[in-house]
Amino acid sequence: MPDIAFDLRYLRYAILVAQHGSFRADAESLDLSQSTVSRRVRLLERVLGVPLFERDHKGAKLTPAGQRFIQDATVGANLLSDAIRDLQNGHRGAVGEIRIGLMLSLAGGFLADLLKNFRARYPDAEIKVEEMSSDCAKIGLLCC
Repeated sequence: MPDIAFDLRYLRYAILVAQHGSFRADAESLDLSQSTVSRRVRLLERVLGVPLFERDHKGAKLTPAGQRFIQDATVGANLLSDAIRDLQNGHRGAVGEIRIGLMLSLAGGFLADLLKNFRARYPDAEIKVEEMSSDCAKIGLLCC
């Protein structure tokens, strides 16, 4: 992996400039000054060693190299966002596996509503309901 260190916000700014076609529109969407966005994208270009945009009074247009970079960088940024979200969901307990040992005589009632509500709140969590005997319940095992 090449040793290129830069602030990921600068990458975000470049991606948004590419989407908006304009430094001004990007700056407005971020509630920043146009000069701030422009300077930070120029810094990113300097770090990368390649111009990403052709600038003129009409706006900003991606160079061929910029187009390839922004396309790949957008995929990478989306993967990083997904990884962060998955990490946070795992930390909150929103993903993973829940195993419920259940005696058949207790299967009715509130459990179905509870599981339905849990599933709606944590769609990525896996729920496994397994039958257990009363003897297993006494010693805390799921299956005997």
